Amino acid sequence: MKMIVANPSESEMRTVPVKIYLPKGISADEVINCGKFQINYDFERALYSVSQEVVLEPQETVALEVEMKDVWVIPED
Repeated sequence: MKMIVANPSESEMRTVPVKIYLPKGISADEVINCGKFQINYDFERALYSVSQEVVLEPQETVALEVEMKDVWVIPED
């Protein structure tokens, strides 16, 4: 999963909380690389999520990525 986080301010540095839910069927065991994200579990939604706070300079944009195993592989047979 890739996401882009941007600070639209022309003059202020901002700390942006980033939280994204992982697709249904993905558990913490299927996350290969989560960078600086923390993996959490939401009991109400029964889904895992990743979250972190990103400090951005004015007008800065960063790309973040979470790498997961492909659990949707369909065997040829």
